[in-house]
Amino acid sequence: MLRKKIAALERAEDAMVFSSGSAAIAAAVISFVKAGDHIVCVRKPYSWTKKLLAELLSRFGVDHTFVDGTDPENYRRAIQPNTKFFILESPNSLTFELQDLAAVSAIAKEHRIVTLCDNSFNSPLFQRPIAHGIDMVAHSATKYLNGHSDVVAGVLAGSHEHMRQVMAKEFMTLGAAPSPHDAWLLIRGLRTLELRMHRSADSAEKVARFLEGHPKVARRALAGAGEPSATCARKATNGSRGRTDEH
Repeated sequence: MLRKKIAALERAEDAMVFSSGSAAIAAAVISFVKAGDHIVCVRKPYSWTKKLLAELLSRFGVDHTFVDGTDPENYRRAIQPNTKFFILESPNSLTFELQDLAAVSAIAKEHRIVTLCDNSFNSPLFQRPIAHGIDMVAHSATKYLNGHSDVVAGVLAGSHEHMRQVMAKEFMTLGAAPSPHDAWLLIRGLRTLELRMHRSADSAEKVARFLEGHPKVARRALAGAGEPSATCARKATNGSRGRTDEH
């Protein structure tokens, strides 16, 4: 039931549920790369995604390159003969920049590269990467999808083919399945997703506007604000995000 709900939200053929968002991302990546392969990832990703690439996979002969994802051509320039996988986060976990999902996915398809987008901070209500050509979508369901601070979980959505490959390899091997109770709680959380997402986004924008130009605020970051992120937001999203950062 939960898998069907996640797939429907992301407009995907199938979905899987994991014990954490980092488990979902790790399973997706490891299922599609092997020793000698190369991965291109947006710079400043989620900390555990960075550790997966820089500390774990590098020990087993999988190389990586971090790029500024605000320019899709940076993905193209980073491609090597052994590049097999692109990782996107839109918005980026640390600096909130968005990527042009359609442009990056088009580049990937030219070179037969599998794409994964972490959609945790947009949710399927505000952005559906698969509709823009991305192969797989991951979420830390601990955050918006559950929204009640009582579950640690992750989800992965994509085609039947891609989900079967993850299921047949890393999912059961790594033992990253959630408990039945956590799955039930996550279904409960999804019932209030729309209400929570819109309220969170409205609150973030109000806080950002209030602090804009404040003499004690040196830097303001709001997901989807400023160029080129604003252009990407207009192309790929249908709402604002509930994330803002002030220094």
